[in-house]
Amino acid sequence: MVKKRSIGINLIFNVIKSVLTVLFPLITIPYISKVLTQDSIGEYGFSTSIINYFLLISALGIKTFAIREAGKYRNDKKKFDEFVSNMFSLNVFFTVVAYVLLAVSFFVFAKFRLYNKAILIASFAIVFNTVGVEWIFNIFEDFAYITYRSVFVQLVSLAAMFAFVRSESDAYIYMAISVVANGGANIFNWFYARRYCHIRLVFKRAVFDDIVPISLIFFNTLATIIYVNSDLTMLGWMAGTKETGVYTVATKMYNTVKAVLNGIVPVFFARLSLQFADSKEDYRRTFASAVDVLTCITIPMAIGVFFYGREIVLMLSTEEYLGAVSGMCLLFVSIFFATMGNLYGTGSVLLAGKEMHMVIATAIGAVLNLCVNYMLIPIYGSMGAAIGTLATEVVVCVILVAVANKYNKVSVHLLEMVKCFIATIPFFGIFKLYQHFYREGRYYYLIFVALSALAYYVVLLILRNKFVLLATDRVLKKLRRR
Repeated sequence: MVKKRSIGINLIFNVIKSVLTVLFPLITIPYISKVLTQDSIGEYGFSTSIINYFLLISALGIKTFAIREAGKYRNDKKKFDEFVSNMFSLNVFFTVVAYVLLAVSFFVFAKFRLYNKAILIASFAIVFNTVGVEWIFNIFEDFAYITYRSVFVQLVSLAAMFAFVRSESDAYIYMAISVVANGGANIFNWFYARRYCHIRLVFKRAVFDDIVPISLIFFNTLATIIYVNSDLTMLGWMAGTKETGVYTVATKMYNTVKAVLNGIVPVFFARLSLQFADSKEDYRRTFASAVDVLTCITIPMAIGVFFYGREIVLMLSTEEYLGAVSGMCLLFVSIFFATMGNLYGTGSVLLAGKEMHMVIATAIGAVLNLCVNYMLIPIYGSMGAAIGTLATEVVVCVILVAVANKYNKVSVHLLEMVKCFIATIPFFGIFKLYQHFYREGRYYYLIFVALSALAYYVVLLILRNKFVLLATDRVLKKLRRR
């Protein structure tokens, strides 16, 4: 029943899928920022941030819990079917709860009634997520199917965007297509999941047997969602839709990169959850590899955006959004801490059974983020929101690393991190060349970004970075076989 897949291939597939999830708005935002108003873009950003809270309620902590516990049942189809049906039924129950709370919110909050159409459109993401049962494919590490499915739906949605969004009056059509692009593909999951299990909607007390550990994961995710989404939510409330629109542009590339990296962590988590019980030696080796991969990617991105931030914003939108550059630079620095915190939290603290420590760490982060946003957004607007995100990610990451080292010691290669910083030194010289040979064109700078990436790779090869050497060796071996 269980087919072991290459973790390298899984990484490639899940990264592609994660990129596509946010590449859709990244591709369309230059067009959309010209066709729609800042207020319309801000309304969509605000509505999405609101729905994310209700999406969290419907999802609870079921996905993470199911992946962690599935190893006990994967080789027994009857027990696995029962486990999956219980998880799905619990998901459906809390989906109904989420929609009831959303309906009540329209009566309580005037802001909800003001943006009622946008919020209702965005709310379809909730049912798409529940029906999708994507965690089943994570359990069996079937990232290939998820990727193929996403490519198809994204391409159809992209064509629909350019075909039907033609003027300012098409704002709600844009929102609907964006929701379908991100979640509509999940409809196919329901049918494809039958190759792994038989899912039934059950009504019995056993559905709630695991509610305590799931709730702890939920509260951890809740705190995370609060500090991830509170910037857009508080900007919409305290600074208006125009400032929210500027910050939405600032987060587009940030969300793309973060999605790529967050697509890496689930692949490692699926494998780490199995190795944690079977072989601590294999577990530690895989964890160290995950740290190397994330470090090798996040450090050059965080530094590179300081050189090309202005060009990135102009590629995504127009000159009236240049106020987003500073905030985007800070957000990219926070990516390193966000991804490391994610890895240490799910890949170490959670597997060690210390869910409460994760809840405490993210709760501290949520409170810190709300406080910083409350103080700085009225003064600095979108820049204040970016400062709050950076401060939060740093604090949460430090706490989770400390907890992981206390209960589940894992070794990391600090020297490899230093090598990554050294390899970014050529960026400065290449950027000077870009300034010297500057030509008009929205995408001209990408040539020098590519040169920076090449220089980074070469320097890491010279410094014998473990991840780069391993990846290069595997690629060369595959090429020789052909």
